[in-house]
Amino acid sequence: LADTRIDFNNVAIEDLDCTIEFPELPRLRSSPSQRCTAAAIDFSTLYFSDVSLTYRVENPQTLFIERSKLNWCGGTLESGSLRLSSQTPELDTTFFCSRIGLAELLDQFGFKGTEGEGSLNGRLPVKLSRQRLDFDDGFLFSTPGTGGIVRFSDTDLLRQGVGAVSEAGFLNYTLQALEDFTYNWTKLSFDSAGDDLLLTLELDGKPSTALPFKFDKKGMLVETDQGQGLQYPIRLDVNFRVPLVDLFQIGQSINTIMGSGQ
Repeated sequence: LADTRIDFNNVAIEDLDCTIEFPELPRLRSSPSQRCTAAAIDFSTLYFSDVSLTYRVENPQTLFIERSKLNWCGGTLESGSLRLSSQTPELDTTFFCSRIGLAELLDQFGFKGTEGEGSLNGRLPVKLSRQRLDFDDGFLFSTPGTGGIVRFSDTDLLRQGVGAVSEAGFLNYTLQALEDFTYNWTKLSFDSAGDDLLLTLELDGKPSTALPFKFDKKGMLVETDQGQGLQYPIRLDVNFRVPLVDLFQIGQSINTIMGSGQ
């Protein structure tokens, strides 16, 4: 294959280029370190670029991935070796993540219009089968001592994730702060429960500029149009349950990729 475009279900692959050699024909066993690349893969809401993997065909039923690497949200994902079989078409691997852009990542996971600066590192253990995609205790975190800036445009979505807050003034202050927030550190956790992705966003920092709030005599945050305003520090956990099927629309795509099996 050379410079090929493939479209099926919710997956689009651009400029697919693969080479394969079978030195022992008619035996279907390839040479090692065969190479396959793609300029981009658009997988429903997720977008990857500069995809590269090395592999070998062990027999007509088994493909051995030696190494894979792809760009995602301004950073890279890399995985080690894994074996795929038509008898058990399930992918179980860990992606090691480096310098993933926080704002781009949040945008792809449903926080549309998010902007900012800062990157994350970590690992994402995933299991991919015909029916589903599962995350297993994955996490991404900012480099210690290196913060960043994040600007959320959809604070209504954040309001749902913050949950019940007894003090209305603190909630309003927090939501306004997240429109332009300077963080000291942040962490994203990924896990699966049934058909849902459990996504937890932890942030520690303060608004980038002073907000029109003050503490009243009872120590409560209230809005005000007087004084210099506040840049009060915030430590925030935002929790979401996202239906994986709705987010990735992966059902039929996985069936196509992995094969129907026996």
